[in-house]
Amino acid sequence: MSKTRDSKYTELIALKVTPGLAADIRRQARSDDRTVSGYLRRVLAANIQHSKPTNADAPEDARGK
Repeated sequence: MSKTRDSKYTELIALKVTPGLAADIRRQARSDDRTVSGYLRRVLAANIQHSKPTNADAPEDARGK
Protein backbone atom coordinates (compact mmCIF):
# COMPACT_ATOMS: atom_id res chain seq x y z
CA MET A 1 0.00 0.00 0.00
CA SER A 2 1.38 3.39 -0.98
CA LYS A 3 2.28 5.75 1.84
CA THR A 4 0.36 8.53 0.09
CA ARG A 5 -2.89 6.59 0.30
CA ASP A 6 -5.25 6.50 3.28
CA SER A 7 -3.47 4.40 5.90
CA LYS A 8 -6.66 3.80 7.88
CA TYR A 9 -7.03 0.37 6.26
CA THR A 10 -3.71 -1.43 6.49
CA GLU A 11 -4.79 -5.06 6.25
CA LEU A 12 -6.11 -7.00 3.29
CA ILE A 13 -8.46 -9.91 3.92
CA ALA A 14 -9.53 -12.00 0.95
CA LEU A 15 -12.50 -14.36 0.68
CA LYS A 16 -13.24 -17.03 -1.86
CA VAL A 17 -16.97 -17.24 -2.50
CA THR A 18 -19.18 -18.90 -5.05
CA PRO A 19 -20.20 -16.83 -8.09
CA GLY A 20 -23.78 -16.77 -6.78
CA LEU A 21 -22.73 -15.39 -3.41
CA ALA A 22 -20.47 -12.83 -5.10
CA ALA A 23 -23.43 -11.66 -7.19
CA ASP A 24 -25.59 -11.41 -4.05
CA ILE A 25 -22.88 -9.37 -2.30
CA ARG A 26 -22.54 -7.00 -5.27
CA ARG A 27 -26.32 -6.64 -5.47
CA GLN A 28 -26.61 -5.82 -1.77
CA ALA A 29 -23.70 -3.37 -1.93
CA ARG A 30 -25.37 -1.57 -4.85
CA SER A 31 -28.68 -1.40 -2.99
CA ASP A 32 -26.84 0.13 0.01
CA ASP A 33 -25.09 2.56 -2.38
CA ARG A 34 -21.69 1.24 -1.29
CA THR A 35 -18.69 -0.36 -2.89
CA VAL A 36 -18.34 -4.09 -2.30
CA SER A 37 -15.34 -3.39 -0.08
CA GLY A 38 -17.22 -0.77 1.93
CA TYR A 39 -20.26 -3.00 2.26
CA LEU A 40 -18.20 -5.96 3.49
CA ARG A 41 -16.29 -3.75 5.96
CA ARG A 42 -19.60 -2.52 7.39
CA VAL A 43 -21.08 -6.02 7.63
CA LEU A 44 -17.97 -7.55 9.19
CA ALA A 45 -17.48 -4.70 11.66
CA ALA A 46 -21.11 -4.81 12.75
CA ASN A 47 -21.01 -8.55 13.32
CA ILE A 48 -17.68 -8.55 15.13
CA GLN A 49 -18.58 -5.60 17.39
CA HIS A 50 -21.92 -7.12 18.37
CA SER A 51 -20.65 -10.62 19.06
CA LYS A 52 -19.67 -11.43 22.60
CA PRO A 53 -17.03 -14.13 22.92
CA THR A 54 -17.93 -17.11 25.05
CA ASN A 55 -15.43 -18.81 27.31
CA ALA A 56 -14.91 -21.47 24.64
CA ASP A 57 -14.00 -18.74 22.12
CA ALA A 58 -11.31 -17.24 24.36
CA PRO A 59 -7.67 -18.20 23.76
CA GLU A 60 -6.38 -20.87 26.11
CA ASP A 61 -4.04 -18.48 27.92
CA ALA A 62 -6.98 -16.13 28.61
CA ARG A 63 -8.90 -19.04 30.17
CA GLY A 64 -6.13 -19.62 32.68
CA LYS A 65 -4.91 -22.98 31.34
